[in-house]
Amino acid sequence: MTLDPAPVEDCKVCADCVDWRRAYRTGVGTPDGYTNLSAASDCNVEIRNHPHHPPKVALPTKRPAVTT
Repeated sequence: MTLDPAPVEDCKVCADCVDWRRAYRTGVGTPDGYTNLSAASDCNVEIRNHPHHPPKVALPTKRPAVTT
């Protein structure tokens, strides 16, 4: 079992990555409604890359439909 990286507090990019990671793992809130574990892993890479200069992955510009 791999532990997810913790987002940096008060970082919008990290917070977006956490929301997208959850959406990609569950399929809830993604545009097509499907899971995408590769994209979820990309979110972990971006969180680990904080402070995101340069960004490693391109996140969608809109937040996932469901973030809770």
